[in-house]
Amino acid sequence: MLRRATAMLAGIAIGFAFIEASLWVFAFVAPRILDRSSASGSAGEFRILCIGDSHTFGWAVERDEAYPAQLERLLNEGSGTPRYQVVNLGVPASNSSQVVTRLPRYIERYDPQLLLVTIGGNDPVNFAENDAAAAVEGTGLRGLLGRLRIWRLIVYALQQRELVRSGSGEAEVEVTWKSSWRSVELREGEMVERFEHRMEVDARLDEGQHAQLLGRNLEALVRIAQAAGIPLILASYTHDLSTHEVSNRVMQETDGALFVSQRLPALAPHLRPLSPKEAEQGYFFRDLHPRPLVYAAGAANLRDVLLREGLVPVQN
Repeated sequence: MLRRATAMLAGIAIGFAFIEASLWVFAFVAPRILDRSSASGSAGEFRILCIGDSHTFGWAVERDEAYPAQLERLLNEGSGTPRYQVVNLGVPASNSSQVVTRLPRYIERYDPQLLLVTIGGNDPVNFAENDAAAAVEGTGLRGLLGRLRIWRLIVYALQQRELVRSGSGEAEVEVTWKSSWRSVELREGEMVERFEHRMEVDARLDEGQHAQLLGRNLEALVRIAQAAGIPLILASYTHDLSTHEVSNRVMQETDGALFVSQRLPALAPHLRPLSPKEAEQGYFFRDLHPRPLVYAAGAANLRDVLLREGLVPVQN
């Protein structure tokens, strides 16, 4: 009886190891041999993923006025054939934990050459997926399980797939709200990813808790990017007001990523003179989101940094 039980346990262990190894091999090989029907753009384009919250998405401005679209235009300026694709994956109200849980999926879907992240401003009030992020990049048993492909497969199966087919045939990435401050959809072609935000109105992280949570998640982002061999840029918010002061400071102190200041002093060389009407409105909306001219200056600053640091190929 004991020998039979031992043999059974050994068989289960060998089977588990085989499945885990197969999943790792598939995860490495599949993106290279399968058609990436969900990724937009030409195969020869240099793809940059811009990931963040409403300040990346471009809250209250047109889609082509947000900084990712403006950065793409600047990089492709003067080229007959576009060589750069800048994908805007900003999701309003998202937090750094949600970015951690989704970054591996984004890397597999888009096969980017560069990651550009601005995040942390919503961490004190949006507590969604903090536990999930800790499980993915935690320590001890939870951290070990989070690194096992078979465990992730089981978790995803139990939670159901977040990416589902829809009737949309649109090619560009779109973000639409389902209900204010609760559910948001990120659409790309026929794929839809649903974000569930848990916004705590009566509870809020203090500055120390905010810095600790964001620091842990940014370290996880660095590890994920380094494992994939993709340079990571952490770009600051354009001001230090509200929760952005802590976010900017923690991003600047994070090792393993290039920090780029997008604060107004750094953008001054790229800010054109304000018209009388613009001077009355200022650089920001009342909710502190940037106006289009600030996004334009931020895109120009990022373009200069990318070229100066040799992070993007130079146009011929």
